[in-house]
Amino acid sequence: MDKGAQVLVKMDNLLADWEAANDKRVIFLSCYKLMTENVLAAIQSEVFEDTLWVATLMENFAGYYFQALENFEKRAKQSTPGMADCLPRRPKPPHPCLAEPGAGSKCAHQLRSGLRSVRAACQRMDTAFPRGAPFPLHRPLPHQRNYPQHLQ
Repeated sequence: MDKGAQVLVKMDNLLADWEAANDKRVIFLSCYKLMTENVLAAIQSEVFEDTLWVATLMENFAGYYFQALENFEKRAKQSTPGMADCLPRRPKPPHPCLAEPGAGSKCAHQLRSGLRSVRAACQRMDTAFPRGAPFPLHRPLPHQRNYPQHLQ
């Protein structure tokens, strides 16, 4: 059984369990399964210019989804409601940028600092997964391949 078929079997099993439990997550997974079936049919029909890239992307994305779902369910099983969960919660205070007059410069500094850390993380990703590596999100898209390098 290929990976695409394994993904669909796993989705079918989850859908059956969730439908029996009347779990609302069935709505997203039903749509996701339909999209996956359509992508697999297009891969088998060789509709895409780079079927290997699309197949790898689909498999990786499914892996990320199932891993996130597994992590979510582990955390849900570990947390049990206690007395604190039954008490009414106090409302959160407003964000400092909204509560303090003149705090805009502080918020602007925090925004710049956050953007710097995101930029640094992106640079680390580019180093870890250079262009041409088997990580599919860093390969050029099929519509970009026909253009000269300076136009991409």
